Order: sequence, then C-alpha cells, then structure tokens
Amino acid sequence: MRVTATVLAVDSPTTPAGAHRTIETDAIVPDDQTTNSPQATPPNARWAASALGAVRRATRRARAFVAAHWPTVSTWHYFTPIAMFVIGMALFTLARLGLLVSYPGEFASVSFGEMLFAFFKGPLFDAAILLIAVSIPLLVTTLPFRWAASRWLRGICGWYVFVVLVLMVFTLAGDIVYFGEVHRHAGPETWAVGNDMRILVWYVLSEALAPLLLFIALVAGGAYLWNRLLRIRPRPVKPSLKGGAVSLGLFVAMTITIRGGVMSKPLAIADAYDGVSVAGGNLILNGVYALSQSLYNSHYFEIRTVPLDEARAQARREIASPRDAWVDDDFPFLRERHNASPKDKPNVVIVFFESLSASAVDCVRRAEGKDVRGATPRFDALAERGRLYTRFYAAGQRSIQGIASVLGGVPTLPGMPILGVGLEINELGYLGRIAKRYGYTTYFLQGSPRLSYKCDALSSMAGFDNYFGEEDYTPDDHATHRHRMGAWDLELYKKANEEFARAPKPFIGFVFTLSTHVPPDIPHERFRKFKDEGALGGFLNTVYYADWALGKFIEMARASGYYDDTVFLLMADHTYFLTRSPDDHPGHVHIPLLVVAPGLEPGVTDTIASQSDIIPTVMDLAGWSGRYAACGRSLVESGDPARRFAIAVKGRMVLRIEPAGWVLHDLAGRRAASKDTDPQTLDGIERRLVGFFEVLTDAMHRNRVYRSE
Repeated sequence: MRVTATVLAVDSPTTPAGAHRTIETDAIVPDDQTTNSPQATPPNARWAASALGAVRRATRRARAFVAAHWPTVSTWHYFTPIAMFVIGMALFTLARLGLLVSYPGEFASVSFGEMLFAFFKGPLFDAAILLIAVSIPLLVTTLPFRWAASRWLRGICGWYVFVVLVLMVFTLAGDIVYFGEVHRHAGPETWAVGNDMRILVWYVLSEALAPLLLFIALVAGGAYLWNRLLRIRPRPVKPSLKGGAVSLGLFVAMTITIRGGVMSKPLAIADAYDGVSVAGGNLILNGVYALSQSLYNSHYFEIRTVPLDEARAQARREIASPRDAWVDDDFPFLRERHNASPKDKPNVVIVFFESLSASAVDCVRRAEGKDVRGATPRFDALAERGRLYTRFYAAGQRSIQGIASVLGGVPTLPGMPILGVGLEINELGYLGRIAKRYGYTTYFLQGSPRLSYKCDALSSMAGFDNYFGEEDYTPDDHATHRHRMGAWDLELYKKANEEFARAPKPFIGFVFTLSTHVPPDIPHERFRKFKDEGALGGFLNTVYYADWALGKFIEMARASGYYDDTVFLLMADHTYFLTRSPDDHPGHVHIPLLVVAPGLEPGVTDTIASQSDIIPTVMDLAGWSGRYAACGRSLVESGDPARRFAIAVKGRMVLRIEPAGWVLHDLAGRRAASKDTDPQTLDGIERRLVGFFEVLTDAMHRNRVYRSE
C-alpha cells in the first residue's frame, strides 16, 4: 500500500523551528504490517482505485494543458468567430437529434446507414442557412485590422449573432413540435399564425407557458456565457498580406457553403431528398432551412368562402371513379384503385415536349376547324393510331409546375412552394414510385444539363432510378452546331431508345425534350420550313424539327421491338408565349395530349382534361391496382363529361375550366370569365374553384395528400 510519512524538518537558516513536511512515497508495506486494516482489500477494489487514480491524473494533466495554452488559443484573432459558428452548428445538430428522439415512429423505416448519412449531409443545410444570416458579421471580425478586433465592433457583431441563434433555436423548437402535427417540416402555411394573434397568445399561455419560461431561462443563461465569450480580447493584429488572404479564403469558403457546393445550381430543399426516403430527407433538413426556402418561394393564402366539409365532398364527387375506394376521410385525394391485372404489363413512355402549344399541332388545329400549317406531319400520322385530346391543359406556365402535376398528381397552387424548393416536404404519390411497386425499371431523361430544374434530385425523389442529362448524350452529325440550352431532341431520343431497348421489361420512361425552348434554334437549315412569319415562324421551325425527331424516335422504337408493347403519352409542359392572345386565358395553358396504347381505340375527343389526370390514366392503361393520390380522373374510363374540369395556375391566380365555361380567380375575387356563359353557371364554377383550392391547400398544409401503405 502507499505510505505517507510526516517528519520533522531539519533546522536550517531557512526552515522555521518545529516545521514539518509531508512526504509521499510509493513504498509498499505488506498488508499484515499495516495498522487499522482488519482485512485485506479485494482485488476489484484495488483495480477500481487504480483506474480512478489514472482518470484523476489525466484530468489534472488536461486541465494543466488547457490552463497553459488557453490564453494563447482564446486570444487568437479567429477564435471568437470560429467559436460562434461552431456553437451554431452544434445547436442545429442537437435539434436534429431532438427530432429523431421525439418521433422515433416517424423514422422507424430509416436504416442505420441512412441515419448516419442524414447526420453527415444535414450539416450542409445547417451551415448554408446559418451563414446566410451571420456570414457578414463573422467575416468582418476576421479582417486583419485593429478595428476588427475592437471590443465595440466584436460586441455588435457578436450580439447580432446571438440574437440570430436565439431566433433559429426558437424556430427549430417550434418546428419539432409542428412536425408531430403534419409529419413534415414547417412550410409557408405558418404565415397564417399571424392572422389571429388571439389564438397564438391563448395557445402560448395555456399550452406552452412552461416550455416558454424554460426557453427564456436558457436564453438568459446562454447570454451570460456568450458575454464571457465576447469579453475575451484578441491579440493585436496588424494589416498583412497573409491576413488578407485568409479573409478572402474565408469569404470564398462561406460563399461555396451557402450555395451548397460549386455546382451551377445552388442548394435546394429537393437535394435533401435525393437518393433517400422521405423520412430520411426530413431528418436531413432542418426547420429553419425548410421554412425560409418555402416562404421565399411562396406566400400563404387562406380562404374559407366554402365550408371545408362541403368543399371536400364536392372535390371527391368530381374525381370519383367506380374503380376507386376511398382510403381515409382525412385524405381527400387518397384512393385505392382496382384494375384487372394484365398478363403482360406494358411499358410506359411519357414524352414531355418543351413549350409546345396545342395551336402549333396541326391535328389539333384541324379538329378545331383551323387551317393547318404543316409543322407536325409525324405527330399527325401518329394521332391516326392513337387518341387525341383536343382540350387538354397544363397545370401552369412553368416546366416545374407541369412536372409536379404529371409525376406528383397535384397542381402547384398559389401559396404552395414549387417542386424543388419546398413542395417535396409533403408526401406525394409519385408516378415513378407507383411503377416500381409493379416491378418497373424507371428512367428519367431530359435534354437540358443534368442539374437543370434540380431534375437530378427530383427524379430520384419521384422514384426514377436511372437519370440522364445533356452530358450523357453523344452529339449527332445531323446538327451543324450545339443547341445553346442543351441537347438536340434526336440526341436525347437516341439515348432513350438505347436505354429502353436494353432495359429489363417492363419499364417506364419520362423523356423531357428541349429543342422547342426559347430562343428558337434549329440544328440545320433544312429544318427552316417557315421563313417569312417572323418570331412565330422561328418557333414553328423548332416544332417542325421536334416533330421530325419524334418520328425518328418512333422508328427506333419499332426497330428495337418495344413499340407494340408500350403505352405512349405525348404532351407538353406548357405553352409557347407567342401562340396565345391576352384575353384567351384557357389558351394560355392549352397543350396537346396524344395517347397511343395497345388496345386503346383511336379517335379524337374534346373531353376536358389536365396534367393532374395522368397518374390515374397511366394506372388504367398499364393495369395497375393499388394506392394513389391525384387531383384528377382517368381519361380512359367512361363517366359524365360535365364532371370533367381542369385547374391551372397563372402566377397568383387560379383558372378553372369546365365544359360550360371558365373562371379566373385571384383568391380575393373573380378577375375574368368566359363571356358566353350565364352568370349562375359562372357562380357555380367560381364556388367549385374556391372549394377545390381550399381542399388541396388544407391537405398540403397538413400533409394529407398521400400516405404510404
């Protein structure tokens, strides 16, 4: 055992008389010679005492090391701004952990690897939103000047960062609570909280007073510690080239972090869901980023002109089908489809033309009694073998709105963020994911560069496992120059055919063309058919080329052997701006739809339809059964034509088109309407428009559009 002895000090000129010293020695005395030891110490106790002693010695050494080096580290010119940033990142990580712990059931399907990935990728979004708010004060305090180290400047910058962090922590805490209600992060609907302060005050005082007081106490404690951090005075610094280079490097690093990397497209909400499940994407995102991006890209509208129960019943009557069974009354668009399963499932190819107005397609013009121009001979020939819909409408006036409606089943109404910057925080029944339930191989190809429209992330989120962009296509010798926006249609079609021909069957492909994009361009002068019609002629030339390339694609599909077993749906994303008159609001969203499918009777129909009808239509044509959610009805089933309608968005206004007429509404009142429709009918259309808006926005804000089985 260790022996401690007390001895008298030897008298010396420097030693007071009678003084004594305590001497510690490691001499070991046998246990039987010690006093006051009635029994031997157990081995486990000796081991524990030895381990505890080692921990104490290591702690003393660590404290000594910190005490020796802390003055040097803490007075480093960059210490305080780095410490503030690290504290902010730590708070975001704690919030992510808090979300995971608070709702284990929400993330039960997330694998351990996906969870680790979330904690690895999530800080990209944390750092981006944090630096958007505090990058300037942090950067100012790192400048190599004496004034940048002054107490007053660091105090201003430091307390600004503290206030920002308090607001962000408050938002993160509120988002965690809100997540339990809507099963997703907060969105633009949170603007509605400020519409009735009485309800907000009542909720805080009656339901959240204790958490609020705890939060205030934590803020007070944090302010005390923050003040101690800001009181640290950095060592004086002199202007230098090295210091300037460091500040410049920090500026570049912050800029890259805010953008999310050096890619051409900045970081967006859709990137959180790239390659992971919806639950995994929710874990990657943080509430501050999701809320800020959603609010930036939308503005919340709330109207209750029509009682919600009445509006839900009306919406369901309009989209009801005898083949459907409603799944949940709280999910107004969620249905279970029942179809006879075919022996061999057909392939599905959706050709999504860029900016192709119905008025540019000759077979549509012919059906409407208009003169033909000769711009679409191959499309017209294909229409002889398919079903042409002459009153088909886009969901909006932007490509991304069409993609959301065709692949997600919902139009992007005012108040909703668009797909890629917020809409994806809701669970939607994406077409690609439905197809994969039935064993389909999934493809998404676009003529634009891979990062365009965030389609690389969106396609993965929508269930398309194989993605291709301009960089993946081989330039073709039919063109004398490159298209300024991406790949020519023929190059896109060749890649699509190559993939489809060797794909495991069945497959589904979404092919998003480019060549009709503005400004007009053609790959070769031989496609300049319209020479004397000005700007419209330039557009028609691109249509003539796109039609020629489509014909080549159909020829390749026949030669590759999959044409006869494939459902083809040819439509546009939206119209071309030169092909519409200012007052023809339905014409602003009027696009072609041609369906060519095995067993489908050819013909021409003026049934009103929209991009929101595509998911149930594909399910019927392919013989799929099961759960889906869409704001439309199948176009190949019989039903009352008077119940057909189309919803489209024009900026902040909503257009509803019915067989009897149409109404354009800005959610405050009617702004335009068909002139040959009687007032009573227009009132009914307006009421159904407002009711539909109420039902869909309510479902979106509460994340009640789709629920997985």
